[in-house]
Amino acid sequence: MTRIRTLIVMSCVTALAPVAFAQNAANAPSAPGASSAPSAPPPRIAAAEAKNHIGETVTVCGKVVDNRTVAKYGLGGYGKPVSFDLDQPEANSVFYFVTFGVLPPRRQHSAAAAQPADAQANGGAAGTPATAGTTPAAGTPPAAGTPPAAGASAADTPPSGPPPLTGPQEAIAAYTDKRVCVTGKIVNAGSSQPFILQPDRSQIKVQEGSK
Repeated sequence: MTRIRTLIVMSCVTALAPVAFAQNAANAPSAPGASSAPSAPPPRIAAAEAKNHIGETVTVCGKVVDNRTVAKYGLGGYGKPVSFDLDQPEANSVFYFVTFGVLPPRRQHSAAAAQPADAQANGGAAGTPATAGTTPAAGTPPAAGTPPAAGASAADTPPSGPPPLTGPQEAIAAYTDKRVCVTGKIVNAGSSQPFILQPDRSQIKVQEGSK
């Protein structure tokens, strides 16, 4: 069952991702001042009712009782997809949704790192010795005994403790064992249970105080 779901979900992610992303862009708030008639919210249904609403855009609510990272490889710019079963685990699944975990931040390269080595050492252009009063290049560590610059704040200090969760583990921690409502178009592929592919996490709402 897991292998079948993996193949189905990956096929649908590849085929439906452009459509899902386009729908999310179309549903984004319009520019200030633009006039548009308010649209009615999608109907809200239980997970067990999803099979009767294939092809419709609805809000499906239920408790996340199972989760699974469904592929070794992810989708460029979004990472690895994770599936979440509502109300019934995978063996007896009635509905699941697929989303992506938060990607880790890209490494930031300082301007000094892009300069030649001798330029970084001298604090200026390549081959030019540093002169008195010259401001060191960005990324150059202060000399021993140099007091911190005026105005330095705690925001400049790297945070302590373990790094925040990213990728599938972040999504799993966000939704497992919680009641959620996910809005999107219900899809059914072959013998798979109905599901929603929702890359936009703002369309997945955790119901507060309802574990």
